[in-house]
Amino acid sequence: DGAIRDPARLVRALGEQELDPQISYHRAAAHAAESLDHRLHLIGLVLFCATVIGCLVLIAGLLLAPAWVAANSKIFVILSAGLPAVGTAIFGIRVQGDFAGTAQRSLSTAARLAESAIEARNATDLPRAADVFEEAARAMLADLGEWQIAHQQRELVIPG
Repeated sequence: DGAIRDPARLVRALGEQELDPQISYHRAAAHAAESLDHRLHLIGLVLFCATVIGCLVLIAGLLLAPAWVAANSKIFVILSAGLPAVGTAIFGIRVQGDFAGTAQRSLSTAARLAESAIEARNATDLPRAADVFEEAARAMLADLGEWQIAHQQRELVIPG
């Protein structure tokens, strides 16, 4: 006859099969992006500090032991030129990757989907549950659209 005999069971199954995995995905993606952003930040900070320390050692060495500085000049070139170059590249990766923004978008989407999951479980009738699942689908489509726009704006072009 095509009638749904247990609408609550259907809504629960949809929530478990469709929303819960998306919520878990977005929370895990946010955590991974935050972790990567934090690690890149720390690496950049270490490189910056190593550069500053190297420059201070160079200045002190020039004042106190110029012969030692001359004998170790290659190390000072690496410290004063190489480390900042690597640090700049890492900063560029952070900016281009927009890991902090990705994490925030994923957390926002996870929160919207979690609200929808709660609303769906509390829905008293099937039409209301359908509206809630439609809202959840719009949230997922909005997230996809934001991701697409963010990554289209960051087109990587190799100069040539």
